[in-house]
Amino acid sequence: MSYDNLTKIKNKKFIFCYVFSLLKALYLTFIVKPKSFKGFINSFKGLGIYQILYNLIDENKHIRIFDEGLIHKIRALRRNIKNPDMINLISILSKYYKLPDMLIIIEANPNLIFERRIERNRKKDHFNYEAILDETMDYDFENAIMSLSKDIHKYGKHINIIRFENKDEEIVLDIVNKVVELIERNSDIAN
Repeated sequence: MSYDNLTKIKNKKFIFCYVFSLLKALYLTFIVKPKSFKGFINSFKGLGIYQILYNLIDENKHIRIFDEGLIHKIRALRRNIKNPDMINLISILSKYYKLPDMLIIIEANPNLIFERRIERNRKKDHFNYEAILDETMDYDFENAIMSLSKDIHKYGKHINIIRFENKDEEIVLDIVNKVVELIERNSDIAN
């Protein structure tokens, strides 16, 4: 079992040895059609980070866990592109990336998310409670997840969707243990 976190690449400077990954990310950025120059830059940065991480995957590892995987990246991309429909984006990008076998969604209530953002206090964070409420009522995301969980369709395969509710920070360790147990159990089933 191997764990990856996109932030470990976000915090590094882009190195020229990733030039082919970045060229592919540039190509994919044109394909998803950003709506502005700023949208183009943001999409390229997001896809570039994911492309570098994706190319570092060791296929010999039996299980690979992404803290923020392709579905999360697609959800974030919608802000910057002309056609923000999530299923459309999944259709485009699943030609170039392998979709996950399992998607684990850990849901937190808006108050907890708001408290976390204030606590982390990143420079670009806006402490806007209404935006967080909108984020938790993302019907496009829910429809995409429902579609991926029900069908074996043109996006490649059925994805097992698991949800946990994170009511407060004290139960995070409990959720992590449940996630690891779930992955190990599914790994045994796969073998």
